[in-house]
Amino acid sequence: MSRYGYWVDVSQKLFEAGGTSWIQALPVGTYEHPVYGTMNFTPERIKRFAASVKDRVRGIDPDIDYDHKAQDGKAAGWVRDAEVRPDGLYLNVDWTKPAAESIKAGEYRYFSPEFDDEWTDPSGTKHEDVLFGGALTNRPFLKDLLPVNLSEITTTTQLTGGTLDPKALRAMLKLGEGASDDEVVAAIKKLSESPAPPAPTPPAPAPLTPPAGVTEDALTKLLSEHPVFKELSERVTKAETAAAEADRARQLSETRARLAGLTATMSGRKYVLPPAVIDAIAEGTVAGDPIKMSDAFVGSLEQLTKVGFVELGERGRMGSQTEKDATTQLGELVANTQAAHFKATGKQLSYAAAVQHVVRQSPELYESYRQDSYAGKEE
Repeated sequence: MSRYGYWVDVSQKLFEAGGTSWIQALPVGTYEHPVYGTMNFTPERIKRFAASVKDRVRGIDPDIDYDHKAQDGKAAGWVRDAEVRPDGLYLNVDWTKPAAESIKAGEYRYFSPEFDDEWTDPSGTKHEDVLFGGALTNRPFLKDLLPVNLSEITTTTQLTGGTLDPKALRAMLKLGEGASDDEVVAAIKKLSESPAPPAPTPPAPAPLTPPAGVTEDALTKLLSEHPVFKELSERVTKAETAAAEADRARQLSETRARLAGLTATMSGRKYVLPPAVIDAIAEGTVAGDPIKMSDAFVGSLEQLTKVGFVELGERGRMGSQTEKDATTQLGELVANTQAAHFKATGKQLSYAAAVQHVVRQSPELYESYRQDSYAGKEE
Protein backbone atom coordinates (compact mmCIF):
# COMPACT_ATOMS: atom_id res chain seq x y z
CA MET A 1 0.00 0.00 0.00
CA SER A 2 1.34 3.42 -0.92
CA ARG A 3 1.07 6.46 1.34
CA TYR A 4 2.34 9.52 -0.46
CA GLY A 5 2.67 13.01 0.98
CA TYR A 6 -0.23 14.73 -0.75
CA TRP A 7 -2.22 16.58 1.90
CA VAL A 8 -5.59 18.28 1.71
CA ASP A 9 -6.79 20.83 4.26
CA VAL A 10 -10.20 19.62 5.45
CA SER A 11 -10.63 22.25 8.17
CA GLN A 12 -12.58 24.62 5.91
CA LYS A 13 -14.98 22.02 4.49
CA LEU A 14 -18.65 22.85 4.75
CA PHE A 15 -20.47 19.76 6.00
CA GLU A 16 -23.85 18.89 4.57
CA ALA A 17 -26.69 17.38 6.56
CA GLY A 18 -25.64 14.01 7.90
CA GLY A 19 -21.95 14.93 8.06
CA THR A 20 -21.00 14.39 4.38
CA SER A 21 -18.63 16.42 2.23
CA TRP A 22 -16.55 16.23 -0.95
CA ILE A 23 -12.76 16.38 -0.54
CA GLN A 24 -9.95 16.27 -3.08
CA ALA A 25 -8.01 13.01 -2.64
CA LEU A 26 -5.45 12.94 -5.48
CA PRO A 27 -4.27 15.67 -7.88
CA VAL A 28 -3.56 15.41 -11.60
CA GLY A 29 0.16 15.89 -12.25
CA THR A 30 3.67 14.46 -12.02
CA TYR A 31 5.63 14.67 -8.75
CA GLU A 32 9.04 13.54 -7.49
CA HIS A 33 9.20 11.46 -4.30
CA PRO A 34 12.61 10.98 -2.58
CA VAL A 35 12.08 7.25 -2.04
CA TYR A 36 9.43 6.09 -4.53
CA GLY A 37 10.72 8.24 -7.39
CA THR A 38 8.41 9.75 -10.02
CA MET A 39 4.68 9.65 -9.25
CA ASN A 40 2.52 10.39 -12.29
CA PHE A 41 -1.18 10.87 -11.61
CA THR A 42 -2.61 10.96 -15.13
CA PRO A 43 -6.31 11.53 -15.94
CA GLU A 44 -6.48 7.84 -16.91
CA ARG A 45 -5.18 6.77 -13.46
CA ILE A 46 -7.60 9.16 -11.75
CA LYS A 47 -10.46 7.44 -13.65
CA ARG A 48 -9.25 4.01 -12.48
CA PHE A 49 -9.04 5.17 -8.86
CA ALA A 50 -12.61 6.48 -9.09
CA ALA A 51 -13.79 3.24 -10.71
CA SER A 52 -12.23 1.18 -7.90
CA VAL A 53 -14.53 3.02 -5.47
CA LYS A 54 -17.65 2.98 -7.64
CA ASP A 55 -17.21 -0.70 -8.60
CA ARG A 56 -16.28 -1.69 -5.02
CA VAL A 57 -13.43 -3.88 -6.32
CA ARG A 58 -12.35 -4.61 -2.72
CA GLY A 59 -15.90 -5.62 -1.77
CA ILE A 60 -16.08 -3.05 1.05
CA ASP A 61 -16.47 0.71 1.43
CA PRO A 62 -13.07 2.46 1.77
CA ASP A 63 -12.59 3.88 5.25
CA ILE A 64 -11.10 7.12 6.55
CA ASP A 65 -9.29 6.60 9.88
CA TYR A 66 -7.18 8.63 12.28
CA ASP A 67 -3.39 8.90 11.70
CA HIS A 68 -3.27 5.83 9.44
CA LYS A 69 -4.65 3.54 12.19
CA ALA A 70 -1.96 4.69 14.61
CA GLN A 71 -4.58 4.89 17.36
CA ASP A 72 -7.43 2.42 17.88
CA GLY A 73 -8.43 1.79 14.27
CA LYS A 74 -11.84 3.48 14.57
CA ALA A 75 -13.30 4.96 11.40
CA ALA A 76 -13.52 8.71 11.03
CA GLY A 77 -15.65 8.34 7.94
CA TRP A 78 -16.64 6.14 4.99
CA VAL A 79 -16.11 6.84 1.29
CA ARG A 80 -19.51 6.65 -0.40
CA ASP A 81 -18.69 7.87 -3.88
CA ALA A 82 -15.86 9.11 -6.11
CA GLU A 83 -15.83 11.68 -8.87
CA VAL A 84 -13.33 12.58 -11.60
CA ARG A 85 -12.81 16.32 -11.97
CA PRO A 86 -10.36 18.29 -14.14
CA ASP A 87 -7.94 18.77 -11.23
CA GLY A 88 -8.05 15.23 -9.83
CA LEU A 89 -9.97 12.67 -7.79
CA TYR A 90 -12.67 13.79 -5.36
CA LEU A 91 -14.29 11.61 -2.69
CA ASN A 92 -17.67 11.94 -1.04
CA VAL A 93 -17.08 11.08 2.63
CA ASP A 94 -19.79 10.27 5.17
CA TRP A 95 -18.05 11.47 8.35
CA THR A 96 -18.79 10.05 11.76
CA LYS A 97 -20.14 12.52 14.30
CA PRO A 98 -16.90 12.58 16.40
CA ALA A 99 -14.78 13.15 13.26
CA ALA A 100 -17.01 15.95 11.99
CA GLU A 101 -16.87 17.64 15.38
CA SER A 102 -13.08 17.22 15.54
CA ILE A 103 -12.63 18.79 12.10
CA LYS A 104 -14.96 21.67 12.91
CA ALA A 105 -13.14 22.22 16.21
CA GLY A 106 -9.76 22.29 14.45
CA GLU A 107 -8.50 19.10 16.14
CA TYR A 108 -7.71 17.52 12.75
CA ARG A 109 -6.72 19.44 9.66
CA TYR A 110 -5.25 17.27 6.90
CA PHE A 111 -6.37 14.32 4.78
CA SER A 112 -3.88 11.77 3.38
CA PRO A 113 -4.86 9.12 0.78
CA GLU A 114 -3.89 5.44 0.81
CA PHE A 115 -3.83 3.42 -2.41
CA ASP A 116 -2.08 0.62 -4.24
CA ASP A 117 -0.72 0.79 -7.78
CA GLU A 118 -1.64 -2.87 -8.23
CA TRP A 119 -3.83 -4.99 -5.94
CA THR A 120 -4.72 -8.68 -6.25
CA ASP A 121 -8.11 -9.77 -4.91
CA PRO A 122 -8.69 -13.12 -3.14
CA SER A 123 -9.65 -14.79 -6.45
CA GLY A 124 -6.26 -13.88 -7.96
CA THR A 125 -7.52 -11.09 -10.23
CA LYS A 126 -5.20 -8.09 -10.44
CA HIS A 127 -6.56 -4.54 -10.34
CA GLU A 128 -4.63 -1.37 -11.20
CA ASP A 129 -4.85 1.83 -9.14
CA VAL A 130 -7.05 0.81 -6.23
CA LEU A 131 -8.02 3.33 -3.54
CA PHE A 132 -7.93 1.89 0.00
CA GLY A 133 -9.15 5.03 1.76
CA GLY A 134 -7.14 7.54 3.75
CA ALA A 135 -6.61 9.19 7.10
CA LEU A 136 -7.09 12.38 9.07
CA THR A 137 -3.73 13.58 10.39
CA ASN A 138 -1.92 16.64 11.70
CA ARG A 139 1.69 15.71 10.88
CA PRO A 140 2.49 16.12 7.16
CA PHE A 141 4.58 13.20 5.96
CA LEU A 142 7.05 15.19 3.83
CA LYS A 143 7.00 18.58 5.56
CA ASP A 144 9.51 20.84 3.70
CA LEU A 145 11.47 18.01 2.09
CA LEU A 146 9.81 18.38 -1.32
CA PRO A 147 8.33 21.17 -3.47
CA VAL A 148 5.18 22.81 -2.22
CA ASN A 149 2.96 20.79 -4.57
CA LEU A 150 3.67 17.72 -2.44
CA SER A 151 3.66 19.35 0.98
CA GLU A 152 1.05 21.12 3.06
CA ILE A 153 -1.40 21.94 0.28
CA THR A 154 -4.29 24.06 1.51
CA THR A 155 -7.56 24.29 -0.42
CA THR A 156 -9.57 26.86 1.46
CA THR A 157 -10.95 28.97 -1.42
CA GLN A 158 -14.73 29.12 -1.39
CA LEU A 159 -16.90 30.29 -4.24
CA THR A 160 -19.02 33.37 -3.70
CA GLY A 161 -21.82 34.80 -5.78
CA GLY A 162 -25.39 36.00 -5.88
CA THR A 163 -28.60 34.08 -5.38
CA LEU A 164 -31.18 32.76 -7.81
CA ASP A 165 -34.91 32.57 -7.13
CA PRO A 166 -35.87 28.85 -6.88
CA LYS A 167 -39.02 29.55 -8.91
CA ALA A 168 -36.98 31.23 -11.65
CA LEU A 169 -34.55 28.30 -11.70
CA ARG A 170 -37.39 25.80 -12.12
CA ALA A 171 -38.88 27.93 -14.88
CA MET A 172 -35.54 28.05 -16.73
CA LEU A 173 -35.35 24.26 -16.52
CA LYS A 174 -38.95 23.98 -17.75
CA LEU A 175 -40.07 22.35 -14.50
CA GLY A 176 -43.19 23.01 -12.46
CA GLU A 177 -43.03 25.18 -9.34
CA GLY A 178 -43.61 22.08 -7.20
CA ALA A 179 -40.59 20.21 -8.61
CA SER A 180 -38.36 18.70 -5.91
CA ASP A 181 -34.68 19.54 -5.43
CA ASP A 182 -33.77 16.08 -6.77
CA GLU A 183 -35.69 16.81 -9.97
CA VAL A 184 -33.86 20.13 -10.32
CA VAL A 185 -30.46 18.44 -9.87
CA ALA A 186 -31.40 15.75 -12.41
CA ALA A 187 -32.43 18.40 -14.95
CA ILE A 188 -29.15 20.29 -14.50
CA LYS A 189 -27.11 17.07 -14.90
CA LYS A 190 -29.07 16.24 -18.05
CA LEU A 191 -28.16 19.63 -19.52
CA SER A 192 -24.47 19.20 -18.61
CA GLU A 193 -24.41 15.75 -20.17
CA SER A 194 -25.98 16.84 -23.47
CA PRO A 195 -23.87 15.55 -26.38
CA ALA A 196 -21.59 18.04 -28.08
CA PRO A 197 -22.38 18.92 -31.70
CA PRO A 198 -20.70 16.54 -34.16
CA ALA A 199 -17.35 17.62 -35.51
CA PRO A 200 -17.29 18.65 -39.16
CA THR A 201 -16.48 15.83 -41.54
CA PRO A 202 -12.91 16.18 -42.82
CA PRO A 203 -12.50 16.38 -46.57
CA ALA A 204 -11.82 13.09 -48.30
CA PRO A 205 -8.18 12.52 -49.31
CA ALA A 206 -7.30 13.08 -52.89
CA PRO A 207 -7.75 9.93 -55.03
CA LEU A 208 -4.62 8.00 -55.94
CA THR A 209 -4.13 8.59 -59.66
CA PRO A 210 -0.53 7.94 -60.68
CA PRO A 211 0.37 9.23 -64.12
CA ALA A 212 0.90 6.75 -66.91
CA GLY A 213 4.34 5.32 -67.37
CA VAL A 214 5.59 5.72 -63.77
CA THR A 215 8.21 3.26 -62.50
CA GLU A 216 7.69 0.86 -59.55
CA ASP A 217 9.99 2.94 -57.34
CA ALA A 218 8.13 6.11 -58.22
CA LEU A 219 4.80 4.42 -57.45
CA THR A 220 6.13 3.21 -54.08
CA LYS A 221 7.27 6.74 -53.25
CA LEU A 222 3.92 8.12 -54.35
CA LEU A 223 2.09 5.63 -52.11
CA SER A 224 4.29 6.46 -49.10
CA GLU A 225 3.53 10.17 -49.51
CA HIS A 226 -0.22 9.72 -49.93
CA PRO A 227 -2.15 11.06 -46.88
CA VAL A 228 -4.05 7.80 -46.29
CA PHE A 229 -0.94 5.61 -46.24
CA LYS A 230 1.04 8.13 -44.17
CA GLU A 231 -1.68 8.23 -41.52
CA LEU A 232 -1.93 4.42 -41.48
CA SER A 233 1.84 4.08 -41.08
CA GLU A 234 1.90 6.58 -38.20
CA ARG A 235 -0.92 4.73 -36.42
CA VAL A 236 0.87 1.39 -36.75
CA THR A 237 4.10 2.91 -35.39
CA LYS A 238 2.29 4.49 -32.41
CA ALA A 239 0.48 1.22 -31.66
CA GLU A 240 3.73 -0.76 -31.70
CA THR A 241 5.44 1.80 -29.44
CA ALA A 242 2.53 1.83 -26.98
CA ALA A 243 2.47 -1.98 -26.88
CA ALA A 244 6.21 -2.14 -26.19
CA GLU A 245 5.95 0.47 -23.40
CA ALA A 246 2.99 -1.35 -21.84
CA ASP A 247 4.87 -4.66 -21.90
CA ARG A 248 7.95 -3.07 -20.31
CA ALA A 249 5.80 -1.43 -17.61
CA ARG A 250 4.16 -4.79 -16.88
CA GLN A 251 7.53 -6.57 -16.58
CA LEU A 252 8.88 -3.76 -14.37
CA SER A 253 5.84 -3.89 -12.08
CA GLU A 254 6.00 -7.68 -11.72
CA THR A 255 9.76 -7.62 -11.04
CA ARG A 256 9.42 -4.88 -8.39
CA ALA A 257 6.58 -6.79 -6.71
CA ARG A 258 8.67 -9.97 -6.53
CA LEU A 259 11.71 -8.11 -5.16
CA ALA A 260 9.57 -6.25 -2.60
CA GLY A 261 8.29 -9.62 -1.35
CA LEU A 262 11.79 -10.92 -0.57
CA THR A 263 12.52 -10.99 3.16
CA ALA A 264 15.45 -12.05 5.30
CA THR A 265 15.21 -13.03 8.97
CA MET A 266 17.97 -12.38 11.52
CA SER A 267 17.67 -12.60 15.30
CA GLY A 268 13.91 -12.90 15.00
CA ARG A 269 13.58 -9.71 12.91
CA LYS A 270 12.58 -9.43 9.27
CA TYR A 271 14.37 -7.27 6.72
CA VAL A 272 13.53 -6.23 3.17
CA LEU A 273 15.40 -4.61 0.31
CA PRO A 274 15.28 -0.77 0.29
CA PRO A 275 13.28 0.82 -2.57
CA ALA A 276 16.40 2.29 -4.23
CA VAL A 277 17.95 -1.19 -4.57
CA ILE A 278 14.68 -2.69 -5.82
CA ASP A 279 14.44 -0.01 -8.52
CA ALA A 280 18.06 -0.54 -9.62
CA ILE A 281 17.64 -4.31 -9.96
CA ALA A 282 14.25 -4.06 -11.67
CA GLU A 283 15.41 -1.48 -14.22
CA GLY A 284 18.43 -3.60 -15.09
CA THR A 285 16.39 -6.80 -15.39
CA VAL A 286 14.01 -5.39 -18.01
CA ALA A 287 16.75 -3.51 -19.91
CA GLY A 288 17.32 -6.42 -22.32
CA ASP A 289 20.98 -5.44 -22.85
CA PRO A 290 23.39 -7.89 -21.11
CA ILE A 291 25.91 -5.11 -20.43
CA LYS A 292 23.26 -2.84 -18.90
CA MET A 293 21.91 -5.76 -16.86
CA SER A 294 25.39 -6.50 -15.52
CA ASP A 295 26.06 -2.84 -14.68
CA ALA A 296 22.68 -2.52 -12.95
CA PHE A 297 23.26 -5.65 -10.88
CA VAL A 298 26.71 -4.47 -9.72
CA GLY A 299 25.32 -1.00 -9.03
CA SER A 300 22.49 -2.42 -6.94
CA LEU A 301 24.97 -4.40 -4.84
CA GLU A 302 27.05 -1.26 -4.31
CA GLN A 303 23.89 0.59 -3.26
CA LEU A 304 22.99 -2.22 -0.87
CA THR A 305 26.41 -2.02 0.82
CA LYS A 306 25.82 1.69 1.39
CA VAL A 307 22.23 1.69 2.69
CA GLY A 308 21.83 -1.84 4.11
CA PHE A 309 18.52 -3.65 4.55
CA VAL A 310 15.34 -2.00 5.88
CA GLU A 311 13.87 -3.61 9.00
CA LEU A 312 10.10 -4.17 8.88
CA GLY A 313 8.15 -2.32 11.55
CA GLU A 314 11.24 -0.88 13.26
CA ARG A 315 13.54 2.10 12.92
CA GLY A 316 16.77 0.10 12.92
CA ARG A 317 18.75 -1.33 10.02
CA MET A 318 21.43 -3.93 9.47
CA GLY A 319 24.70 -2.11 9.87
CA SER A 320 26.45 0.28 12.19
CA GLN A 321 24.36 2.09 14.81
CA THR A 322 24.62 5.64 16.14
CA GLU A 323 23.40 7.37 19.22
CA LYS A 324 22.20 10.37 17.20
CA ASP A 325 18.53 10.48 16.30
CA ALA A 326 17.40 10.32 12.67
CA THR A 327 16.51 14.02 12.49
CA THR A 328 20.01 15.04 13.62
CA GLN A 329 21.66 12.61 11.20
CA LEU A 330 19.55 13.85 8.31
CA GLY A 331 20.35 17.48 9.08
CA GLU A 332 24.09 16.80 9.26
CA LEU A 333 24.11 14.88 5.97
CA VAL A 334 22.17 17.66 4.24
CA ALA A 335 24.64 20.29 5.53
CA ASN A 336 27.63 18.15 4.43
CA THR A 337 26.09 17.66 0.99
CA GLN A 338 25.60 21.40 0.53
CA ALA A 339 29.17 22.11 1.66
CA ALA A 340 30.64 19.46 -0.66
CA HIS A 341 28.65 20.77 -3.61
CA PHE A 342 29.77 24.35 -2.97
CA LYS A 343 33.40 23.26 -2.65
CA ALA A 344 33.26 21.30 -5.92
CA THR A 345 31.28 23.76 -8.05
CA GLY A 346 31.42 27.10 -6.27
CA LYS A 347 27.61 27.19 -6.39
CA GLN A 348 25.13 26.91 -3.51
CA LEU A 349 22.93 23.77 -3.57
CA SER A 350 19.36 24.39 -2.38
CA TYR A 351 18.15 22.74 0.82
CA ALA A 352 15.40 20.81 -1.00
CA ALA A 353 17.86 19.44 -3.60
CA ALA A 354 20.30 18.43 -0.86
CA VAL A 355 17.54 16.62 1.07
CA GLN A 356 16.44 14.72 -2.03
CA HIS A 357 20.05 13.65 -2.66
CA VAL A 358 20.47 12.43 0.93
CA VAL A 359 17.22 10.44 1.10
CA ARG A 360 17.95 8.76 -2.24
CA GLN A 361 21.35 7.70 -0.93
CA SER A 362 20.05 6.69 2.52
CA PRO A 363 16.38 5.67 2.27
CA GLU A 364 16.57 3.76 5.57
CA LEU A 365 17.56 6.98 7.35
CA TYR A 366 14.57 8.65 5.71
CA GLU A 367 12.33 5.87 7.07
CA SER A 368 13.69 6.50 10.58
CA TYR A 369 13.10 10.23 10.17
CA ARG A 370 9.54 9.54 9.02
CA GLN A 371 8.93 7.40 12.10
CA ASP A 372 10.32 10.16 14.34
CA SER A 373 7.94 12.66 12.72
CA TYR A 374 4.98 10.40 13.63
CA ALA A 375 3.74 9.92 10.09
CA GLY A 376 1.94 6.65 10.87
CA LYS A 377 2.86 3.03 11.49
CA GLU A 378 3.50 0.46 8.82
CA GLU A 379 0.70 -2.04 8.39
